[in-house]
Amino acid sequence: MSRLTTDYAHDFTRLAGFYNGNPADPNAWRESIARAQRQSRPRDGIAAVIAAQQRRRNAPPAAVAAAEQLRDPRAVAVVTGQQAGLFGGPLYTLLKAITALRLAARVREEHHVPAVALFWADGEDHDWEEVRSCCVLDAEAAVKAAALPPSAGASRPVGRVILDTTVDAALTELQAALPATEFSPQVFDTLKRIYRPGTGMSAPSRCSSKSCSGRWGWWSMNHRTRPPSRSSPISSRRRSPRPGPRPAAPSRREPRWNGPATTRR
Repeated sequence: MSRLTTDYAHDFTRLAGFYNGNPADPNAWRESIARAQRQSRPRDGIAAVIAAQQRRRNAPPAAVAAAEQLRDPRAVAVVTGQQAGLFGGPLYTLLKAITALRLAARVREEHHVPAVALFWADGEDHDWEEVRSCCVLDAEAAVKAAALPPSAGASRPVGRVILDTTVDAALTELQAALPATEFSPQVFDTLKRIYRPGTGMSAPSRCSSKSCSGRWGWWSMNHRTRPPSRSSPISSRRRSPRPGPRPAAPSRREPRWNGPATTRR
């Protein structure tokens, strides 16, 4: 674990100069929420764009209802994301989703404002080597990898890579590596439905997020939708073990980190 992460979690005073509030301080949350609510945003337009994406993906009712809450001038959003990875990517991608959902629930409970969770599937990443494989533990706790060919997306953004029949081979590798459980049929039926030839690489990542957490009011945005840092009420990209409030946009004359986590790679 990096020193930045441990200081963020256990000795925030060392990092206070980089943030506009201590995530462990309820007052910092109140101030962040108030800042977001004071800013004028085209809320109806944002909600309409998200609703159109949800219709195309047959989003669960809870996710649709959550998106509609953004029309409320009191509403805030907890935003996170990850580049599109094979079979959903690393486990921490799902942990990000769960953290955002729980954080939004806590904001609703403690601050009595509508709060929703949003995931941005980043398809503009060019690091194909990082996203083309998925590692799991087999029945002997040995690391096994299922992977797509090394050259498929080497020269273009991941979101523009179209899956071919090699994804079927990768699914076969994954199924052979994992021990069978009572959950296996449903898991692999879902994976085969969303990871199929002719599908864009980032589309399955959004569907995976929806399948895992859409029932709890989660929705995801695709790589062609601009990250909502300027259009959503609160935007928070986290790579740390504890959540924190998203600070207001910094002045051009005052360079500061713009979120409660480490910078992206």
